[in-house]
Parts: sequence; C-alpha cells; structure tokens
Amino acid sequence: MHKCITINIIADGFRLNDAIHSEYVLQEKEKHTRLTDVLEIHFLDLLAAKRAQEAENEGSKRSQLINWLKFIGTGDKEERAMLATKSPILKMLNEKVDILTLSPIERKLYESRMKLKSDIATISESQFNAGRQEGKSLGLAEGKLLGLAEGEARGSHQKALETAKNLLQFGLSVENIAKATGLSQKEVEALYL
Repeated sequence: MHKCITINIIADGFRLNDAIHSEYVLQEKEKHTRLTDVLEIHFLDLLAAKRAQEAENEGSKRSQLINWLKFIGTGDKEERAMLATKSPILKMLNEKVDILTLSPIERKLYESRMKLKSDIATISESQFNAGRQEGKSLGLAEGKLLGLAEGEARGSHQKALETAKNLLQFGLSVENIAKATGLSQKEVEALYL
C-alpha cells in the first residue's frame, strides 16, 4: 500500500485544539497500537496560525508554515504583500492573486500590457538579429548598436499604439491621445478602423 497523507486546512467553526499543525494516525482503541504507518491525517489551523507570534528563526519550517497559513487565511491585500516579502514563492503567489482580483477592465488592460511587453521583446530580438546580420558587413559593434536602436524604436512605436488603443476605450479625444502617446492624429484615427 502506498503512503497516503491527507491535509485539511481548517478555520472558523472547526476546532480540534490550539495547535497550528496536528497529525493523526489510525490506532486500535484499547491497546493504542498503530494500525499502519502509511496513513496520516494532518490538520492545519488558520486561526491558530493567525494567533502565532513571529518565530525566532525566520527560515525555519515552522515559520514558513505559519507564513503560508497566514497568507492563505488573510483577505487583506497589505498583509498579503507583507507576507510575500518573506518568501519568493509567496511573492509569486501574491502577484497571481493580485491579477485574479482585478476588475474585468483592469484585467483587459493588464493582459494588453503583458502582450505589448512580449511583442516588444519579440520585435527587439528580431531587429537585433537583423542588425547582427547587417553588422557582419559593417562591423560587429556597429551592427549590434544598429539592431538595438531599430528594435527599440519599433518597440516604442508599438507600445504607443497599444497605449492609444487602451486610451480610446476610455473615450479620450484623438487630440489628447496623440499628445499623450507622441503619435500623430492620423495614426490614432487609424486605430478606430
């Protein structure tokens, strides 16, 4: 039989004891002999973790467990952010939670920004590679600089277009969008089509 471990996260309305982590095994009622060592039932108490004081050894397993449980148990964005500073994994998880809690409009803007960043990186890389090819005839250092400059210019223009599209959704005038992004009014008007 393979080892089976059950982990239960408990909070309000379910109280076993005052421990943050309780482990149970199956045993015979009268003689208290253990039935098997391949079955464990664990309970992690969010309320007990919330009451726990900061551990002396911040890197200990107990401290890490408490931080995880506090992170899971809180709805406070600031507390989550503070806990995220204690672990790279919690930091990554906090960023994902922040994305999941965005409004539909905010999420659309976020996804647009992420797509833009990816596009800029792709454009920059392709321009860099084109510059590298050109650099073979110009000289390596000059070719790299040329590729980087062209990639940055195209990426900046692409970013301005994406920003303009987002601003159009908010109902800003073509003139104001052109001023804010550095695009011409014709370029902004073309985005309506």
